[in-house]
Amino acid sequence: MMTLPSLVSSFTRLVSRSTEADGASHPTGTEEGISSHGVGRSRLLRVGSLVVVALIGCDSESDSDADVPAAAGNGVEYPVGFEDWRLLGITDRIEGGAADAGIRVILGNDLAVNAARSGQTSPWPNGSMIADVVWADAGNLYERNDVFAPGSFRALAFMEKDPARFTQSGGWGYGLWTTPELLPEEQGFDQDCIDCHTARVSDNDFVFTRPPVLPSPSTVQAAIAAPNGLTLPPDFLDWRVVGLSRRVMGEQMRVVLGNDTAVDAARSGRTNPWPDGTQFADVVWANTTNPDWEEMIAPGNFALVAFMSRNQAQYATTGGWAYSAWVGNELTPPQEAGVNLQGCVDCHTAMVGPQNDYVFTRPGQLPLALP
Repeated sequence: MMTLPSLVSSFTRLVSRSTEADGASHPTGTEEGISSHGVGRSRLLRVGSLVVVALIGCDSESDSDADVPAAAGNGVEYPVGFEDWRLLGITDRIEGGAADAGIRVILGNDLAVNAARSGQTSPWPNGSMIADVVWADAGNLYERNDVFAPGSFRALAFMEKDPARFTQSGGWGYGLWTTPELLPEEQGFDQDCIDCHTARVSDNDFVFTRPPVLPSPSTVQAAIAAPNGLTLPPDFLDWRVVGLSRRVMGEQMRVVLGNDTAVDAARSGRTNPWPDGTQFADVVWANTTNPDWEEMIAPGNFALVAFMSRNQAQYATTGGWAYSAWVGNELTPPQEAGVNLQGCVDCHTAMVGPQNDYVFTRPGQLPLALP
């Protein structure tokens, strides 16, 4: 049986091998620092396990405009529903004040995501919206202390592309809402944002985001099933974000995507146990830095997708969960990539166990003020 230290070491080597095979050891990667006022960093993540920090908002919905946070001082409106947008990037800013440092996930509306995945970001199309969700760095109850994950919510930074409206700022409007109460910044706050983006990334359409390397749709479609029968869902890259983290020792960045069952369970607090049908796709990159801001740690080469699927009856001997991983840009299946899936079972059993349904989850809530 593989020991925990050797399991961690083997996954670290796996990431190293896959990234070296895919290209340079220090690629430009993806990343985002939406505004100089961003907020939120995160620590540590294990390659051989899924660390889920659920993006949980208020479970109720309201049609009342009174429930929507006020517009920022410059008139940029709060982006209702951003928590359901798809992944654009992840970053961990390792310097700055309370409104700057922290772990962040970058989400985009459909127009922005489709542009990023097709390489149409120079310039970004009009109507693109980018939401930068910021947390303070924190650890994970079940993780070693070299993993950073979302702690307290700090801010929502926002960019909206509309050249006709934002004629003096490169075509972009900036919004910022801070604290769990989503308090809008007062008039004049955005001049710092404009100055920073103009000075650093005017040649990148004023955006720090460099979309991360992802497997192509055809590669996802062609991914071979794991020996335990798990297959990689063809639409997993369109799943919503339920967690993120950065691992120091393994030099990894990770985003956990969840299917609808997982997201609904996270937002309603039904995570111990998670319901049958829950699936997580843990997307892993090697760390790099944003070429426009050295203090921003960002995803570099794509490493692997780790996967968990829950069915208590079918997987009763492994705590109700089945595990798999597909490695590298070609999504090499575990049986060909040398991944020991029993090691995943052993790790989740030893490190977490039934007290948290074998999942490395430390919920990090979004503000209850979400409309």
